[in-house]
Amino acid sequence: MEFLIKLFHYNRWANNRILKILQELPDPPAKALELFVHISSGMDIWLDRLEGKVVKAADSFPNLSLPECRNLEERVYQRMENFLKKVTVHQLKSTIRYKNLKGVEYENGLEDILYHLINHSTYHRGQINKELRQQGKNPAAVDYILYVREGQGITRTG
Repeated sequence: MEFLIKLFHYNRWANNRILKILQELPDPPAKALELFVHISSGMDIWLDRLEGKVVKAADSFPNLSLPECRNLEERVYQRMENFLKKVTVHQLKSTIRYKNLKGVEYENGLEDILYHLINHSTYHRGQINKELRQQGKNPAAVDYILYVREGQGITRTG
């Protein structure tokens, strides 16, 4: 459980780095914003599912401005923090039934779903960085090891 929480903290750190880069641009690429909305909205959708709510495809991925992306990101991470505070190690092994956005029903373990959220975000941050590079912008440095180095205050040797 502790490592999952660390991964979600990393995820927030990495998303904030992406947002910072996007905010520094006079005209952030529309595709980068769309991908960022997908990351945050995806997590929001999964939290709804985990709370037993029905998710409708029509409202899933709104077209948001950069300030709205920041607000969504903050709201989603508050929700995730609250959710993780309540989850026990025993619950991590439980199975969750849900429907995808097409209405197809699935069952997956809670631990697997939570890991999926981290992996999903990482994948789309890579796409955002690619979009930034294609626009001639510097990508955000969001590798996990950078997060660990900053958080742990690593001492260099040699």
